[in-house]
Amino acid sequence: NFHGSPRHFLAIEVGCDRLAGERRIRMVCVFSALLTRLNGGGSELGDVLGHLEGVEKADFEGDTHGGLVETSQLLALHPQWVDPGFKDLPRRTVDLWLSERGEARPEVEHGRLAGIGKALQSFRAGIRFFSQETYSGAPGKASAELGERILDTLAGHAAVLVTQLLDGELKEAEWHSPLWKLRQIFVNPAAVRLAD
Repeated sequence: NFHGSPRHFLAIEVGCDRLAGERRIRMVCVFSALLTRLNGGGSELGDVLGHLEGVEKADFEGDTHGGLVETSQLLALHPQWVDPGFKDLPRRTVDLWLSERGEARPEVEHGRLAGIGKALQSFRAGIRFFSQETYSGAPGKASAELGERILDTLAGHAAVLVTQLLDGELKEAEWHSPLWKLRQIFVNPAAVRLAD
């Protein structure tokens, strides 16, 4: 899984945790375990990918859905699924959209229970944005070559993590995402219906 919605990756994470407990095995959602390692729990990958040839860290700001990262990966894996018009798409992000409206996005400390109100405000801003827009980031800068470099970089991080898991080097607390403590909110059926 490489989908950054907490409702989705936490559901997989909870399933892995339950099965691991029932079967007495180590089963993890690799994406969840990588979240803290890659970017401290946020959704942007500039710190991890900003060193790659042809891009800089700023290119990844606000890149969370159908932008530079995902379009590049898809161009590398299945270019026939990408409309050639992607090259003409301008940079669009939640922050730019809010700024155009004279609004500011709330600052959120990832994985902090005290910041749940601001997290909900930020989530609401994202929902408002995506009710008007279809992507967030800069898909026009994407390329298959960059997609290959992104996939290789992320696979390298995943390989290190899986090796450490298999060698028993990680404590169970290190298997979880930064939002693990808030899982009951994100996977609760009533909360999911309310968010929908």
